Amino acid sequence: MKRNGSIKLWAVAVWLIIWEIAARLLNKEIFLVSPIKAITRFGELAITSGFWLSVLGSFIRIAIGFLLAVLVGVILAALSAKHKRVRELFAPIMLVIRAVPIASFIILALICFSSKHLSVLISFMIVLPTIYENVFTGIAETDKSLLEMAQVFRLAPSKTRRYIYLPQVYPYFRSACKTAVGMAWKAGVAAEVIGTPKGSIGAMLHQAKIYLETADLLAWTIGIVLLSLLMEKGFLWIVERAGASLKKLSSPNGNDAASDTVLNADSASHVTSANGSDVKMTVEAATSIVLSGVTKSYDEQKVLDNINFVFPAGKINAIMAPSGEGKTTLLRIIAGLETADAGNISFEKLFNIGEGEGALIKEKAPKVAVTFQEDRLLDYMTAEENIRLVNESLSVDAVKTAMAAVGLDDESDIKKPVSEYSGGMTRRVSLLRALLAADPGEVILLDEPFKGLDDETKTKTVEFIKEMTQGMTVILITHDKDEADALGVENILYL
Repeated sequence: MKRNGSIKLWAVAVWLIIWEIAARLLNKEIFLVSPIKAITRFGELAITSGFWLSVLGSFIRIAIGFLLAVLVGVILAALSAKHKRVRELFAPIMLVIRAVPIASFIILALICFSSKHLSVLISFMIVLPTIYENVFTGIAETDKSLLEMAQVFRLAPSKTRRYIYLPQVYPYFRSACKTAVGMAWKAGVAAEVIGTPKGSIGAMLHQAKIYLETADLLAWTIGIVLLSLLMEKGFLWIVERAGASLKKLSSPNGNDAASDTVLNADSASHVTSANGSDVKMTVEAATSIVLSGVTKSYDEQKVLDNINFVFPAGKINAIMAPSGEGKTTLLRIIAGLETADAGNISFEKLFNIGEGEGALIKEKAPKVAVTFQEDRLLDYMTAEENIRLVNESLSVDAVKTAMAAVGLDDESDIKKPVSEYSGGMTRRVSLLRALLAADPGEVILLDEPFKGLDDETKTKTVEFIKEMTQGMTVILITHDKDEADALGVENILYL
């Protein structure tokens, strides 16, 4: 990938020529030697053991300071993003580190610390604010719609960090590291020049300055530039490989959960049947949703006003109204993404335990699957990975079968990240994610699921939804009566 601002060889050649001309015009090597002489001297130094001992010593110390700053900066940024007080506590410290000159830090540090490890401390302090601020910004700028998606589908915190936060923070982190490596070397070597620890590049620069060895001074400077670039490229290569590995979804375990239409008895809880006996659930359950006086306002505008309605269990229901009348707001309240100002929503699950018997319990928050108005997919993942993200027990074959049912059966498309999909294709992927994530008897909320689909594709998709949601409680959000009729809606709440 081309990057703006990358160094071009012709530009380097131009500046080397200007340097050569300036050296010839000045004609005083004590002030400026030619680039040829500086490079030649660098080559002479590079074959000595003293050169490599100094390089190794400086590299280890500066790298330690840099890596410590990266580790601490990332941890503090994460804590600051989560806790406001942590952010407020460290804000003055970061400001002071940015504002105080490097020389002042070095002199103050020499009073308390040995010069041997001074470059570790100075590199750490100079790099820390850059890493901290960039990572904090990346976390703060993470797409809130994707975080809501993770909340609705109950992604584990580890998955949310790995598949949502990590890719969104990565560009900020990479940019910070790219800048910070050069800062670490400049600050670290400056600390060595003042502290002059044995076996360091700074000590060699200090010696070259004392004896007015300009060629040595420039040769060591060339070495610093090359080491800085080497460390930058190496560290970013490791970061890129680690990031790519972490973003990759784990392999499926081979179970085809799409065909599992019965509630798993091992994971079911005990409920009391109609005759009072304690019975383990062994067959499917359906959830009804009861709205009681639900009211919601934004500022002075009342969006929902005393809504009372029951969405029967195991039925296809709809909420219908013109655009802007609160359909999506009510969906968000049902999904648990917002709370009503007044009234409440209760969920009642009816379990069919045996012939002629039943058990009714109230749930605080049943599992809900949602097709949002926006697709809210992870762009870097394929369609199959987006779907399996919320249900990793699905096999790849099960996902492909479901995709083919809604017209997503082109093998070349299956392998593409969804960022390369059309709007209609991403809409179907979003719908499949909701359908394949839901357990039998749970709640599926579909907010305008057919947006962007042509008539033929819509017909296929409607049939697939009807097949996949048998016995489930479905709420369709739409302003189109034809869509409700096609899906076989039995109960409609008009807002």
